[in-house]
Amino acid sequence: MTFSCFNPDNHFDPSHYLKANGKSMNINREDFLIFGRRNDIRNPEEIIRKTVNAVLEFRNVSGKYSVDNYWIDKIEFEAI
Repeated sequence: MTFSCFNPDNHFDPSHYLKANGKSMNINREDFLIFGRRNDIRNPEEIIRKTVNAVLEFRNVSGKYSVDNYWIDKIEFEAI
């Protein structure tokens, strides 16, 4: 997974730099589950759950590493 940031023109880019289930925008849980089934990934639900939990902890973890609040807010907003 990647966080979409800015394109070369310094404008926010809403698309992701990966594709899941043929999509680079509006990727949802079902897209990841389909990807998991197609690639024989074990326990995709658990991987999704752990990833969601990691994102929920982003503010706490990033604060320990002095990530600027601008980026923390931007990443949290986009992760919703």
